[in-house]
Amino acid sequence: MSPEYVGFVGAIKLFFSNYANFKGRSTRSEYWWWGLALFIISFVLVILISVSIYSKLLYLFWGIMVLWSLAIVVPNLALAIRRLHDVGKSGWWFLINLVPGVGGIIFLVLTLQPSDGTNNWGEPAKA
Repeated sequence: MSPEYVGFVGAIKLFFSNYANFKGRSTRSEYWWWGLALFIISFVLVILISVSIYSKLLYLFWGIMVLWSLAIVVPNLALAIRRLHDVGKSGWWFLINLVPGVGGIIFLVLTLQPSDGTNNWGEPAKA
């Protein structure tokens, strides 16, 4: 385990403690563990919505999903920008996602790259 490794629970804690921090860096493990947590939470909410389709609980679960989605917009953006900083790219590279077709693939490749050592955004992130 490298010193840059962040576990599942640690990534969730870092995500919420750096809610709107667009400066600094985030490790690959922090970024992808949060991605897994986000997938699990979203999957559970979609299942709850699907199960309650003919129930009055549908509106409650839809409301929870909307609030959850709004609550994580800024921290997701901040995490993605810190991840780009870790690979030596400006946060403006996030806009590559707006390019149809290849933009998302380029962004994915950037987030999969290892840290590039000390750069304009400081020392490599440590767990």
